[in-house]
Amino acid sequence: MSENADMVADLRRIVGDDAYNVLVCRFGGGKIYIPKTGYSKIRNKRIKEEFDSYLSSGISSSKAIDFLSREYNLSPSWIRKIL
Repeated sequence: MSENADMVADLRRIVGDDAYNVLVCRFGGGKIYIPKTGYSKIRNKRIKEEFDSYLSSGISSSKAIDFLSREYNLSPSWIRKIL
């Protein structure tokens, strides 16, 4: 399966058949850009909450940053910017 076909299958699984069919009828054959703007805010809030949770459980800030960078696939410096 191609990467595009994988993404289409994921989209269908995530939104369900009815919503997928509406999207195909409305946008079929075209390209759709889905911005991450809202996601970044939610992700950053989760990162801050998880960081605080790590610290309160006794994990050092550097280890917490390492854990978060692996979990969110971001560099440690990017995690520091978020925090």
